[in-house]
Amino acid sequence: VSTQSTWAVVLAARRESLRLRYSLLKFYYSLFVRARGSGTIFRPLFFVFPEDGFAHKSPLVDEQFMLGEELLVSPALYQNITTVNVYFPREDWYSLRSGERVIAADSK
Repeated sequence: VSTQSTWAVVLAARRESLRLRYSLLKFYYSLFVRARGSGTIFRPLFFVFPEDGFAHKSPLVDEQFMLGEELLVSPALYQNITTVNVYFPREDWYSLRSGERVIAADSK
């Protein structure tokens, strides 16, 4: 692999990362304003979905969290990991990148 093609991949990833970061700034700001004096913006799934028994006890959700009540985060926490298993509570879920619905509540 050439150095030039490696840098092209790195540059593309960096651009996408910055685009996502800046697209979320208003969202973060609104979360912090709402949480002012009342706790954190980071929540375990069972805080947002208290009726969902799987969100309370599954080891799969131990590495997931919610940003506010709107954004589900399931990070890749280990080296050399390119995919993660994600649990989606019974709701409609939308792609952060495209805005398209990717999982419908009635399809589970």
